[in-house]
Amino acid sequence: MHADKASSEDQGDTSGVLSTIVGNSPCAISVRQIEQILGLDRNFPAALNLVEKLLATLEAVPNQSPAVQEWIQALESVQEAGKLRKHDLLWTRVAATSRSGNPLGGKFTLYPFPAFLLQEPLHGVSEQAKLIHRLFLEVLLKQKSSSGFQAIAIGLRKLIASSSPRSSMGQLPTGVSADWSAWGVFLETLPENDELAKMLIKLLESCSLVKSPKVGQSPPVPVLIQPDFQPPFSDYGAALNGAGLGRDVPSHLAVLIDQGDSQIAEPPKSVDLHVAFPEEGEAEPASEQEVDALSRETRHWISRHQRLTPNDSGRFTSIERRWIASQLSEFMVCEDKSLRLGAGIVALMYVTGMQLDSLLQAPVGSGGVFDIGGEYRREIRLPRHAYNPSTDVAEQFLPRETTLVLQLPETVAQWTKLYIPRGTFTFAEALGVELPKIKEYVDDIMKHLRANGRYSRIRRERIPAALAIELSLRYRDFALVHHLASSPDQDSPMISYYVVHFIDELKSRYREVTEDMLRAR
Repeated sequence: MHADKASSEDQGDTSGVLSTIVGNSPCAISVRQIEQILGLDRNFPAALNLVEKLLATLEAVPNQSPAVQEWIQALESVQEAGKLRKHDLLWTRVAATSRSGNPLGGKFTLYPFPAFLLQEPLHGVSEQAKLIHRLFLEVLLKQKSSSGFQAIAIGLRKLIASSSPRSSMGQLPTGVSADWSAWGVFLETLPENDELAKMLIKLLESCSLVKSPKVGQSPPVPVLIQPDFQPPFSDYGAALNGAGLGRDVPSHLAVLIDQGDSQIAEPPKSVDLHVAFPEEGEAEPASEQEVDALSRETRHWISRHQRLTPNDSGRFTSIERRWIASQLSEFMVCEDKSLRLGAGIVALMYVTGMQLDSLLQAPVGSGGVFDIGGEYRREIRLPRHAYNPSTDVAEQFLPRETTLVLQLPETVAQWTKLYIPRGTFTFAEALGVELPKIKEYVDDIMKHLRANGRYSRIRRERIPAALAIELSLRYRDFALVHHLASSPDQDSPMISYYVVHFIDELKSRYREVTEDMLRAR
């Protein structure tokens, strides 16, 4: 199998992550409609966050229409199905990134509507943000489409992330009725160039909740309607990007030449202008803070491994590696339960590259990160805006796996069989020990590894870094290192856009390196 092409079993199936979770449910059609309107594909990472947000928002809608009730019923069915697989990677809560206050930080362009709905507001405007989300969903439900509303979603997300209580958003009335009349009155008091007012008025007009100027009040002026950037869905449920360059493909621009007359049922008149792809500079720019943080993080990780030498100060020496291997192998089978448990945890950190907190929160059991048979699962993450073939050409590509199933080294695998029961738990729950105690056990093992100062360079924070260092030195393949040892918040190296790896190759490379890392002689 191949690590960088779409899975053959997905061909002809356009369902997204919610459909995958709910399965063959009576609400499957409604769930698929939600996915299409919000642009959810199978790789959408925050299903749990989004379902909870949608339910909370829709349940706050007064005088709920049949469409609202249909969505609530569909989302509740997804939620119930998700609870049955609560430790599955598909149904895991994603924390908001510190730089954007959003669980979809770094994926705003790929998922503009969910990113808007999940955006955390600044303190003091949370009630206004909830009402904006509610109004937006009411519009989508009435229109039965998100076409033409992407620019508004992007603009409102940015305002929610940056507006203070003294801004126009902070002054929005929170006591609104079902007809939003209080907002209509308030928005008329704002300056014509107020960005929030312009976007909210368009939403209210879409619901016919505010009146447009009467015909004849002023000469009709041609209006350039927002381009329709609703991305088409591929057969894999993922939004297709223009020419594979990460740009949504606008179908047309419409010039409105006559507002029409509702009194005589005369529709507006417009002219469609078909256009080419937008220029690169027209794509939504990330904030300076996002770009700076992401580039620093990625540059550091990649440049660090480009400069590696066998004698690098960050690498354990051969003597230290043999000492770590011998001590962990000995303590993982000793009679002292605390030492045995602590040694196994440190060994897992050593051969997976996972930090202690991430390891303890990892789901275990069937479908989890670790399984009773010593299996270790990693998500195969495509580079940002990677090419995703359309159905017309998909059959010309090799199938792509989305999960890499590795086999832990034998000594570690034997240890996991003792501590991973059948069923689904977090790793900490499976151990059956309180978190403070677990960390004490790990600290005790680290003291043994340091041997009263004889091996002072062996520190806990250096244990997870060892796997990436050894892989880099042996293979000099940054894409391979990314697949086998990167953390979820590390961006793909540039070479990932151009090279592919076969699953068997990745498994073999991982086995070779980890076995050497735990070889005591």
